[in-house]
Amino acid sequence: MRSVEVGIESVAFGYRNQQVLHGLDITFDAGQLHAVIGPNGCGKTTLLNTISGNLQPSGGNISIGGKDLHSLPIPERAKQISVVPQESSFTFPFTVFDAVLMGRHPYIPRFNNPTEEDLSAVHAALDCMDLSHLTHRTLDQLSGGERQRTVFARALAQDTPVLLLDEPTSSMDIRHALKAMRVLKRLARDKGRTVITVLHDLSMAARYCDRIAVMANGLLHSQGTPRQTLTPATIQEVFGVKAHIAEHGPSDSLTVTYESGE
Repeated sequence: MRSVEVGIESVAFGYRNQQVLHGLDITFDAGQLHAVIGPNGCGKTTLLNTISGNLQPSGGNISIGGKDLHSLPIPERAKQISVVPQESSFTFPFTVFDAVLMGRHPYIPRFNNPTEEDLSAVHAALDCMDLSHLTHRTLDQLSGGERQRTVFARALAQDTPVLLLDEPTSSMDIRHALKAMRVLKRLARDKGRTVITVLHDLSMAARYCDRIAVMANGLLHSQGTPRQTLTPATIQEVFGVKAHIAEHGPSDSLTVTYESGE
């Protein structure tokens, strides 16, 4: 599988009379784990939805591996981009196994059964997210964290060069949240995937992500390594809170703490 860069050029988008993205320019390089951070309403989820093709920008261009996103047929997009949304949208009580198998649909011709390769990818994804013992449970029998792990596993089974994730660990317990971030890190580092995830936990972004894109008011405020972007000045300017940055551990990773304020 070839590595794929995601390019965002002068992208604009609005809902009715509310403009959300204001000519956004940003590049997400392949082989890196990218965090997108910013306050509520700054356009993070909208950005992911424009990259996935779920939303049509009112202006600008989005390229996937140098090709215009909207020139790609929908079945081809599904082989290029997988998505882990904030909330799962399953309306039918599928089993965990069937829900993860949906990630293989772009590769299974209509009216055909899954191949051994498809089933192997599903079992690997289930095992990766500690779901193998839940395969016959239906989604309405799962906790919120288990459902989130199922959607995460579906994206892994889809096996695309680009992964888009919107707060993918928000419902997971800490053990599975850390495991999920390690999986994303390996996919970027070892397999050359372009992984873009919205995060609110700045310490987690600092610990695992190679690059951080800071958004504010529908624009890119800054982009760089955790040390370049997670500074007290930037956090104060973008989030309106006073923060302290500490280095710790053998890798000198950063931890962000906050003053309690008023």
